Amino acid sequence: GAIAFFGFPAGVVARDLMRRYRIPYIVSARGHDVPGFLPDRYKWHHRILMPLLRSVWKEAICVVANSRSLEKKLQKVNPLPSIRYIPNGVDSAIFFPNRQFKGEKKTNRLLFVGRLTEQKGLSYLLNALSVLSKKHPALLLRLVGEGELRPALEKQTSRLGLKKTVSFLGLLSRESVLSEYQKADIFVL
Repeated sequence: GAIAFFGFPAGVVARDLMRRYRIPYIVSARGHDVPGFLPDRYKWHHRILMPLLRSVWKEAICVVANSRSLEKKLQKVNPLPSIRYIPNGVDSAIFFPNRQFKGEKKTNRLLFVGRLTEQKGLSYLLNALSVLSKKHPALLLRLVGEGELRPALEKQTSRLGLKKTVSFLGLLSRESVLSEYQKADIFVL
């Protein structure tokens, strides 16, 4: 079998493979491929792709949503018995708090890992941090990732007086990201 991440374009490829070679497939809906998700940005895409998406979902042996809200959006636009909710997993043998950092720190580390895009709401996080850091000066925010908003977020960080509080780390190796997770007190998304 095959797993297609997103109904489009990967789901279309999986559907066509199933039709040609009888390879069953599962679609893992991730958000952008589901009508109702970020409607201001994807409304027309969804409208145009809806007949194709319905075909992809209908012919899949299962359609997986990684959140309850995404599952509801899927059911609303295409009620199928094959839609299942399965949250994203975490390998706790790899991702666990590293206690060696906890006793020696006098700061509280917040960590964000992801794309620096509007969808992630990082400007709100920086505004909140500017208020919180006045009462809790030991807060540090580490941002891992890249995206089109990085220059604007860096300017906002300067404007809010958070240059010593916020670190833009860019893209990191898997090992470095793991280390950041282990050192963090709070993960923010």
